[in-house]
Amino acid sequence: QKWQPSVEPGKPIDLSEKKVRIGRIPFISLKKMMAQTVPLLGFLKKEMKVPEVRIVSSSKNYADVIDALARGSIDFAWVSAVTYLKRRDKDNLMPVAKTRFGETTSYRGVFVARADGKVQGLEDVKGNSIGFVDPDSASGYIYPLYLLKRLGINPHKDSRVAFLGNHHRVLRAVYAKKIDAGICLEETLASIKNPKARKQLIVLAKTPEIPSDIIVCRQDCPANLRESFLNALLKVKPQLTPGSLSFLPAKNEDFDKVAAIISYLEANPGKSR
Repeated sequence: QKWQPSVEPGKPIDLSEKKVRIGRIPFISLKKMMAQTVPLLGFLKKEMKVPEVRIVSSSKNYADVIDALARGSIDFAWVSAVTYLKRRDKDNLMPVAKTRFGETTSYRGVFVARADGKVQGLEDVKGNSIGFVDPDSASGYIYPLYLLKRLGINPHKDSRVAFLGNHHRVLRAVYAKKIDAGICLEETLASIKNPKARKQLIVLAKTPEIPSDIIVCRQDCPANLRESFLNALLKVKPQLTPGSLSFLPAKNEDFDKVAAIISYLEANPGKSR
């Protein structure tokens, strides 16, 4: 059965007076995130003909971003598909757009460990420490957890688990031997340009492909605000930002596979220590 919104959109507003707020966690270093978003925000402001478009990134995790959206502190939330699906019905949310980098609308998480460390394969995660990003991060927790559980490993029972907040922190913690293995974006690992440093790490496994992050709003978002925002996003050219970021319209059917993985994990729970 096709998903349908359960709440009517809000009445149109005067966009010439609207300051648009987009919530996003600093999932990579703040410097890299701002390099990507500053040109984007200027473009959206011009296209939407609004006084301001701003990223609000004070939240430490995805759940906080959705909380801010639910109470109306922000207009849009830039989150993982996992976060959206977990909160969609409770907070009456709907998707607006999905991100694309170059020609790809998906990405992977990678399990990494030190080449000289105790963990040389996924089975070695048992009895050792592992670092994840955030409980609602698709690449930094949900998909890796799914992969481990399919192999009969429950890190919350079999390992020592840490959530470190972003992908770069996980990678740094593996380097510094603070954790035995970690999960980060494949792109974060690829950002290591020093061959000597790269040789110190091994890739244990990669997750299945994950749909790229999405931008969502409340279902009662004024229709003209949502439409103006989406139309502006669809005009973003890849050359505008580092990483060749652009956007496509998002539909709930785009996330059916993610929903299936969430259902699997809910049916096979494991309590944290």
